[in-house]
Amino acid sequence: MNRRFSMLICACTTSLLVACGGGSDSGDRANDGNSPTPPADVTDRYEGSWLTACQQDYDAGENPAFPDGKSQISGLVLRKLSPTTMSFSLTTNEYETPDCTGTRTAAFFSRGDVVFDGQKSANRRTTDRAEFRTTTGTAGTVRDILWTDGNVLYRGLSGTEGADGFPSELYLNRPWSRI
Repeated sequence: MNRRFSMLICACTTSLLVACGGGSDSGDRANDGNSPTPPADVTDRYEGSWLTACQQDYDAGENPAFPDGKSQISGLVLRKLSPTTMSFSLTTNEYETPDCTGTRTAAFFSRGDVVFDGQKSANRRTTDRAEFRTTTGTAGTVRDILWTDGNVLYRGLSGTEGADGFPSELYLNRPWSRI
């Protein structure tokens, strides 16, 4: 009886492996860099917490209200909801100093969902098109592109939007680091 049971398990396992085989067909299609369908589980690349470096908002002398300059730092938390949808929480803190020190003078928050909608070429890279649909903070939808190089995240450069409404360039001067 043990021998028959072992043979039955072996036959079932072999059938299961044959049924699940076949590999990927991604090599069968040409990728033009603007495909309408995002890769499966695009959200896995972006899930986690991200932080910008301190950025000057105003240089010294640029704004009389902030004679020494003004700075800000932003944090972004992305959580996977499905293979193409995430929740996001964005916080930006402002300081009346040029180096993000001292007392925070303002904080801005927004939350909502990110829906990935295909890919787009930018800066000779294949980026992911993403719509940020805000539910708190400033309501609305913002079209953006995202690209990650391991633990560094880049977003699109505002003002470079193409006919599709998504930026055509990455903002390479403002990376986000995974924390």
